[in-house]
Amino acid sequence: MKSENILFILLIIFLFIAALFSRKESKQSLAKFYNITRPTLLKWIRYFQSEIPIDDWQHKRNLTRLEVIGIKASFGSDTSLILTKKQIAELSASDYKTVAENVKRNIDKLGITIDAWESCNIFPPSVSKKILEMLG
Repeated sequence: MKSENILFILLIIFLFIAALFSRKESKQSLAKFYNITRPTLLKWIRYFQSEIPIDDWQHKRNLTRLEVIGIKASFGSDTSLILTKKQIAELSASDYKTVAENVKRNIDKLGITIDAWESCNIFPPSVSKKILEMLG
């Protein structure tokens, strides 16, 4: 009798996990989570993550739960660190020009490209955090 109960409980747990990960999420809901526009989300996908190639992203309508988890792991989930270049400059007690020079000088340490810096006006939490830490 005990082994039947254990098997039943394991089956319920398995079904719960399967249901959780089979659910799809829209790109819009991911953008809404970060409080950004879809074009900004596209830039973040292009420059700041490697989970989904950009060609695949553009052909997708919905994301699997595992893809969303991977993207959130790449971007970070602390939405208070979604910062514009101006906010990064203010938080580092500097001006935009100085921040831009320091970012370009330390681009390899930050793990971003100059194109990413120049193309984006708002950055995911993981990138904002790296920039703020680099600026001290």
